[in-house]
Amino acid sequence: MKAESKNAKPLRVLLVLFICIVSLAFLIVEYHVISFFNRQEAYRDADRLIRRIESILYSHKDEEEVMTAEQRDAWLRTLVADMPTAQGVEFLLADRRSGTILAATQAADVGVSFGDVGLGEQPPHSSVVNFPGEKDRKAVYFSIRGNERLIIVVQERAAVDRGIPGILFSVFLYLVLSTLGIGLMLDQMTKRITKEHKNANTDRLTGLPNRRAYEDELLRLRHNPELEKKTVLSLDLNGLKTANDTKGHEMGDALIKGMAENMIEAFHKYGTMYRTGGDEFMALLEIDEQELCWAIDSFRERNALWTQVHNYVLSVALGAVRAHDHPEMDPQELAKLADQAMYEDKAQYYRMSGHDRRRH
Repeated sequence: MKAESKNAKPLRVLLVLFICIVSLAFLIVEYHVISFFNRQEAYRDADRLIRRIESILYSHKDEEEVMTAEQRDAWLRTLVADMPTAQGVEFLLADRRSGTILAATQAADVGVSFGDVGLGEQPPHSSVVNFPGEKDRKAVYFSIRGNERLIIVVQERAAVDRGIPGILFSVFLYLVLSTLGIGLMLDQMTKRITKEHKNANTDRLTGLPNRRAYEDELLRLRHNPELEKKTVLSLDLNGLKTANDTKGHEMGDALIKGMAENMIEAFHKYGTMYRTGGDEFMALLEIDEQELCWAIDSFRERNALWTQVHNYVLSVALGAVRAHDHPEMDPQELAKLADQAMYEDKAQYYRMSGHDRRRH
């Protein structure tokens, strides 16, 4: 049972860790997907703004031709400064040949060179371009070049990535809740499986592991170096049939439970006890010879005390075999040898008590 719990806990940890890794990977992918679509939307917004200012410039083409250079520059600065823009968005109008910024929504950028705003030393030469750049390490640039002027829309990265933190937080919260839900579900499933395993391997009357658990342990110890440290005890309750016939099955159950309780008190720190039949018990202990004698004496003393308290004899036949003394034997053979020693002890009890063994 303890081994089952130890195996189940790492499994739950690994499953939750796997879910966390998958969730983190999902968040990273989700970030890149949202960022991609946001950039596409930002480019479309920039393209619309650029086409809008191009349309205005085209419609005032004739008026520009009769303006002086000073008038044209003043008009362009007013036009760009008055252009309604979203938060985090800036217009720049540059001369294609000189690379000088002619107009901008931020007055500090007017008159500086193309490279001073982070767009490179030379303007692009294609008629329509879409290129990323950085201005103060926080902006993304989109541009379409006209015949003489380069129209640029600068969109701060925070504006381009708008909504991402909120979306990621919502996704993260959902993943956390999902992970907790899955973790609770796995925990309940593990507890259920563990409980079913325990019920299948536990004797209901005494609470001790049953024959199935005992046989599984013998199989585990086969060809296992742990076997050399084991001492096998075979125990059998004397006079159970007589108790059932004369005092009823309640007394018989009380004898079995009393025997199990005394076994647990005497041997529990050395190993595991099993109820393998009606009045048959086995124990697999790691105990030296002297401690074994003390534990057996303690067990018999507890049986004697139980007899005084309940006014009915609790007598147990016991046989013990140390694996160290029989290195050639497997667990099943050691158990048979312990049974033989127990039956010899039982025969001696009936010889001394004078009871009919057939009625034990």
